[in-house]
Amino acid sequence: FDKPSTSLAQDNSQLQQVKSKYGFTLDDMFIVDVAAAADYFINPGQHNSALLNFLQIEDNMLSATCKSEFTALVGNMPRWVAGSTGITDNSINTQFIFETDAEIGQDLAKLAGRVPAGNTQSAFAFGFSFDLLAAKEVAIKYAQRLADQPYQCEHLAQLNQNVTAMQAQLNQPTPPFVGNFKGLNFSLDDLKLNPAAVDAGQPDQVVESFKAQLLLAVDEAQGMLGMAQMMVPQLAEVQLNTDGALVHLGDKLPVSGKDIPFDAEHFFGALTDNTVGISLGHPDGGGLSELVKSEGVNKLMTFSASGEGYKRIMEQVFAMAEMPGMPEDIKKELMFQKDMTLNMIYWKDASGSINFSDKGLVIDSNMTY
Repeated sequence: FDKPSTSLAQDNSQLQQVKSKYGFTLDDMFIVDVAAAADYFINPGQHNSALLNFLQIEDNMLSATCKSEFTALVGNMPRWVAGSTGITDNSINTQFIFETDAEIGQDLAKLAGRVPAGNTQSAFAFGFSFDLLAAKEVAIKYAQRLADQPYQCEHLAQLNQNVTAMQAQLNQPTPPFVGNFKGLNFSLDDLKLNPAAVDAGQPDQVVESFKAQLLLAVDEAQGMLGMAQMMVPQLAEVQLNTDGALVHLGDKLPVSGKDIPFDAEHFFGALTDNTVGISLGHPDGGGLSELVKSEGVNKLMTFSASGEGYKRIMEQVFAMAEMPGMPEDIKKELMFQKDMTLNMIYWKDASGSINFSDKGLVIDSNMTY
């Protein structure tokens, strides 16, 4: 590898352009110019590179048409950039961006459904959404574009040949229950284990405390409830109105006692027109009624964690090393993993999200110390 003819110290215009475009506050940034790197392999004759010579990549390997179309393809995702969007004595906010063509980024942003609101004080929470019907429309758009403007490069001929079959698949009707789903949010709020219960012959007492919530974003909540009632007959008599009212479900579970390793006494449900919520372990439902009434966010993914809560959960997970009969080598490995994991929890709170925009795929991360 040869050093660049001009260093960033001599010409930092690219750094300043990225910093200005994305609002980064520091000069410490990560930039990978994918398009520039790809050009070495697309147009090797324009670059004096020992690596290309070593790999025996020659300029006549691609036709002019292929070079043009490959360059256009790479241009749809030209750079990866990352930097800090805010930093204080006790917090840091960062963004990682996989740049895309603005039109593609805007279209892919439609893939996000709705992540329901969740418990912001949980030990760990994860949200995910996907709008299948919107994704289908985006796929139809680009499949039609390929059909109207097929690639001329021989290396891309297979894509042209597959587009007809792709369009036929996309024109198949989508089952209503599949398109009904828009997103979910799961939070683990508390976990306390008692490994000794296994040796005592009380497997139903292994979990002393388990608090969690699951919220589903849907187009039509009553339809999903109807499916659940068909699958679990005990739910047929449950009256869940779409007003968000809390309903006790503990006595409606199809299993009980030793069949489940936790106490289901505090098991609740709540429903609105477009959100289904379930709460387990919270004596008062953990604010479920208000959560199902909240809007949520249009993101592909969200995540959050409390350093104290996450540490407490991980300590309980690694407590499984004390279970009777655990092989000594596995116990040692778990204890090593415990020390390494807990020593890495130096933060107070963490949160973030993943979503598409006209910038591209944007990964936001916020952390406090």
